[in-house]
Amino acid sequence: MRSLLCILAALAVSGPVHGQQMPVSEMSVDGFIDALSPKAQGLTRGLSLQPLEDSAAVPVLSVDLAVGFDFGATRLTAEAQMLLSNLAQALVSPELAGHRFQLAGHTDAVGSDAVNDRLSLERARAVRDFLVETYGVAPDRLRVLGYGKRKLLFPDRPEDAANRRVEISLLP
Repeated sequence: MRSLLCILAALAVSGPVHGQQMPVSEMSVDGFIDALSPKAQGLTRGLSLQPLEDSAAVPVLSVDLAVGFDFGATRLTAEAQMLLSNLAQALVSPELAGHRFQLAGHTDAVGSDAVNDRLSLERARAVRDFLVETYGVAPDRLRVLGYGKRKLLFPDRPEDAANRRVEISLLP
């Protein structure tokens, strides 16, 4: 039963299908393990398999996280810390401990490219720093980058708060 619930949770966090699904704001430790485990690559139905910028031929598992920040800020909200606590526990689990991940920050389209690029990178760094400092995730397992407003989740609603997110992807 637990396995079925974990699989259903993993399927529920599928990446955007044509940009129409919300980032997850709640997920269990087991849900993160199932969604990001290389074993899940065979279970592609409902999971987001997307090539990374610098390895376009290799699909990876990813989860869009609704990591909360105040507008224009890089400090994690209490709700974001709760979500990231489950993620951190998953990352240090035996199933994921040997793998590397990318944390990609995204913003909405409010503001200039330069401001959004900086903000998205600083937010991804804030997530990495929380995972490293609070839960002891090895920093060399986490690569950060910021996309700014270049990869909106909802391009038809560029100012939507759901565009502000941090995506975690399994690195090949």
